[in-house]
Amino acid sequence: MDSRCYPAVLQTLLGEGYEVKNFGASGMTLLQEGDKPYATDPRYAASLKSAPDVVILMMGTNDAKPLNWRFKELYSEQLMALIRQYQQLPTAPRVYVATSATVYGSIDGITDEVVSGDLADRQRRAAALTGCELIDINRATKGHPDWFFDVIHPNNQGYEEIAAIFAHVLKARYDIENEE
Repeated sequence: MDSRCYPAVLQTLLGEGYEVKNFGASGMTLLQEGDKPYATDPRYAASLKSAPDVVILMMGTNDAKPLNWRFKELYSEQLMALIRQYQQLPTAPRVYVATSATVYGSIDGITDEVVSGDLADRQRRAAALTGCELIDINRATKGHPDWFFDVIHPNNQGYEEIAAIFAHVLKARYDIENEE
């Protein structure tokens, strides 16, 4: 397994003066009916208390497991509720929805047919319906199986590429100086 996650790389790319906090929780689901709902994890509560200016939500790949995806009709509603929860924080953060990365095989029944099809479409629609900007990681990772150490999880290069996409969007939006 690779040692760097994209929030750590994003911090390096944005440089001093910006604080990137990682409230991600591996293996969790957005779906509250899922096998490991993020809403029950302490990192979720901590994220709401973190006073963010920007929130990037990239959640859903674990929801695509067949035992979770049977609740797919609830996914969009729950994603939009989560988006609105962040949008209504006192800091009024700008919320970005990132689509799930392309999947290059199957682990735990997760397939690209679901992730790049139905799931990514639901993520795009939820972003549009809540006025969020979309960061299409799914499209950006198409044709790049070399960015993954297995068929789903990014390797160091994948983390760097995903972080670079996020940094590009944030730098363009906030006119952040390139501090390379």
